[in-house]
Amino acid sequence: MMKAGPPTPYLVVDRDVLDRNLERMRSIAARHGVRLRPHMKTTKSVEIALAAHGGQAGSITVSTLREARHFADAGFRDILYAVTTTPAKVTEIAALGAATGAQITILAEDATVAAAVGAEAQSCGLRLPVLIDIDCGYGRSGLHPDDPHLPVLGRLIHDHPGLSLAGVMTHAGQAYDCRDADAVRRVARQEVSATVAAATLLRDIGLPVPTVSIGSTPTALLADDLSGITEIRPGNYQFLDLTQAAISVCGPGDIALRVVTEVLSHHPGGHALVDAGALALSKDTGADGHYGIVARIGDTPAPPGLFIAKVAQEQGYLRGPHGLDLTWLLPVGTRVEVLPNHACMTAAAHDFYHIRSDSHAPDIWRRVNGWH
Repeated sequence: MMKAGPPTPYLVVDRDVLDRNLERMRSIAARHGVRLRPHMKTTKSVEIALAAHGGQAGSITVSTLREARHFADAGFRDILYAVTTTPAKVTEIAALGAATGAQITILAEDATVAAAVGAEAQSCGLRLPVLIDIDCGYGRSGLHPDDPHLPVLGRLIHDHPGLSLAGVMTHAGQAYDCRDADAVRRVARQEVSATVAAATLLRDIGLPVPTVSIGSTPTALLADDLSGITEIRPGNYQFLDLTQAAISVCGPGDIALRVVTEVLSHHPGGHALVDAGALALSKDTGADGHYGIVARIGDTPAPPGLFIAKVAQEQGYLRGPHGLDLTWLLPVGTRVEVLPNHACMTAAAHDFYHIRSDSHAPDIWRRVNGWH
């Protein structure tokens, strides 16, 4: 049996790998001369947000108002709420700003909705800064840079007493469909081109566009030219994961997040049952259909070929290469560390990070969870 630790399953963060990832992105932002506004939806951790800015409470991005409140309470004052805002959210944004002094920037993609948001903001005594959401090919949200509604929306935001035009932004989520680094670089060029084109169109009709913001870990890490961009908003880069490794953005050794799980039993079908299932690992699958790869057995690097082949809600089926005797390699009670396919989804199921490091003291960091 392995020596006891926290009850499994739980998350471990390799602080030294995390620090290396954070420094890599800071260096990229400095090289391109752009502001780094990390997206905190992956880690949802005050400690990591501070570390991302070298110990300062810098500019950040969030996906929920609960995240915004969590970081504002911790001293973060420049927060982008990177989800299209509706009128129902304005009262909470106003209360958050009043209580903490944080400046919340919002998104818009529709003139009718933006006008209603502006009216609500005005009634709260606010003039909310707004970024216009641009679709650079992902297809999830936003306006294409040649959409005739773009100048209309820009003018409405600029002229509305409850709103202020802060710029344009996009997210190249299609980068995750790539299969190699060259394909990611092509998406990065599309991302830059679309956002700069939108900014140029608005400037050509006399509107101010101080912020031109892009966001995606693959494109931020591999883009070769960010001319015209003022800000990047990557998030997953803090932990990285097997999805990023599959598109040549990183290697397995760059993944800072692991799920620690315990072997419960062995079965004639050749699998070992572990206590990390879909709720601990997520149901996102890797390129080969697995739910995670075993990186360590206790304190020792794992041999290649161990993976989570199947998940139930709270249990996983751990398999290895054909012919490998798992009963000998992984006795009941053995703890293994599993690299996640999608760090954002995996981390969302847990409340704490157990920090491991060769250069820092062990620690436990809390993350904010919830969707409101």
